Amino acid sequence: NVTLDNNNFCSNSGFYGGGLSIEPALQNTAQSYAVAYFRIQDCQFVGNVATLGSAVYVVLFTLITTGLPPSVNFYHTLVQGNVLNTSNQYEKYGAVYIHLVPVKFRDLIRFDNNDGSALALIASHADFASCRAEFFGNVGPKGAAIALLGASWLLIGNDTRMRFENNIATLDGGAIYNMYIEKEGFPTSTNCFLKYTEATVSPENWTARFTFINNSDSQGQNSIHSTSILPCGVL
Repeated sequence: NVTLDNNNFCSNSGFYGGGLSIEPALQNTAQSYAVAYFRIQDCQFVGNVATLGSAVYVVLFTLITTGLPPSVNFYHTLVQGNVLNTSNQYEKYGAVYIHLVPVKFRDLIRFDNNDGSALALIASHADFASCRAEFFGNVGPKGAAIALLGASWLLIGNDTRMRFENNIATLDGGAIYNMYIEKEGFPTSTNCFLKYTEATVSPENWTARFTFINNSDSQGQNSIHSTSILPCGVL
């Protein structure tokens, strides 16, 4: 288990993970030890530079193909003013870049003024069920605040509070962009990019709160862009 408590990662640079890089492997379920646990709490990632994950880069070590994924948890974290160093403006995804690893966000999480989508999930999911997340002034190509790529999704719950303000996407989704990957058969709610902790609760009874203020993309004042909402229509 690894805990980072009250650390500041400021003005660092790298190729993968300007501030912090985590590349865990799947855990063998036959072993007696528990799943690898990473806890980042009361930390600040400010002014870091990288090609992927300007602040934090979390990618599964894929040479091990069986077992349980690690647990990566962020508590009361600030991600501010980080920059993705790439000449291709259409590849600027992820001040926090997550690939194939589920993550949890708890307490207050702030993403402010990052150049490149603030949070990019690739074939992953992020749990915001007990979190107040704020995204202010981020800039990115698709989903200036959150980019959901490769069948990624968000888990929300009764205590979720998410605020998106003054985020700008140069293409689509001023706040959130979702790339839906079509699967065989009729779309089901399990493929929706937004899921609730209580699966049996109808969306009109959800108590999670989302606030969108002055977000924009190339089409105008569009906060959310999804390539398809078919799976969400059967919630």
